[in-house]
Amino acid sequence: KMSGTNASVIRTDDVARGGLRVNPVFAWLLRAPATRTLMRAALLTRSLNRYKRAAFDDSVQYWQAGRGVDSIDAIEPVDDIMRRFEAAFEAHCGGTEK
Repeated sequence: KMSGTNASVIRTDDVARGGLRVNPVFAWLLRAPATRTLMRAALLTRSLNRYKRAAFDDSVQYWQAGRGVDSIDAIEPVDDIMRRFEAAFEAHCGGTEK
């Protein structure tokens, strides 16, 4: 989770190096009610430090993919996409602009 919500993350070298899961000790401490708040604070602090580094350093790459990333089949030039939109518009409206 990023910022408390589920998110998809593109696996860059930085993400692969840092990992997406907590270690077993952190997981155990997060399950225990007495230490859960402390561990959440520690993870939030670690996340903020990583964010500061990622936000201002162009060499660090963390990319949130969003929910629709599973439906991407190909990366296409914008010209091809706009031609398809134009053809669909003309087919729908009979070639008249509104």
